[in-house]
Amino acid sequence: MPTDKYDFASFFWPHERLHRATLLNYPKRVRIYESARDELEQKFVEGALALKESSPFERARWSAGCFREASLA
Repeated sequence: MPTDKYDFASFFWPHERLHRATLLNYPKRVRIYESARDELEQKFVEGALALKESSPFERARWSAGCFREASLA
């Protein structure tokens, strides 16, 4: 659960850090990563849709991989 303390293990704080930095000059800074972000999100959505008939195990494995890849990005 997110708290008011920065926690590298959470998903919230690293995203919030990027969000706050981007807002300092949104038009310029979002261009730095928006195409990579959009491509990654598209990959995640397409992969999830391709697995819609798969087992819960396969879908959970895909989801876990998406979280890992997003954290690295």
